[in-house]
Amino acid sequence: MITPQEAAKLVRWQDTARDKEIHNFVIVASPRELQLFIHNLAADGIPDRRVIQWTDMARAAIDVRLAEDAERTAQKLVNSTDTLVTEAKTLVKLTRRLYILTVVLAFLALFEIFKFLLGLVCPHIQ
Repeated sequence: MITPQEAAKLVRWQDTARDKEIHNFVIVASPRELQLFIHNLAADGIPDRRVIQWTDMARAAIDVRLAEDAERTAQKLVNSTDTLVTEAKTLVKLTRRLYILTVVLAFLALFEIFKFLLGLVCPHIQ
């Protein structure tokens, strides 16, 4: 694959036979490489029709790459949120069970305390 600098030079050479190489570069380049390509095109002097055409194409490619990255990130967020909601529901269920068991334990403790106190007051009942 050609570098961003090489692709920018190919645009400046006005060789339409090399357009396929430039096009392939724009298709597979990362956003950072595309930004460098655009920077090199702008740094080479006054833009002509080809420079403007390839700059616009590179900007569109950057927009597509960023949109795809945003979509992947959003999907990860959705998946994580779904997992979090499921875990929260499980936590709510377990908290309810813990509350019920705590109430039962409190009643059992009160019953045992009542039996103990009753045994102190009326030792013959046990």
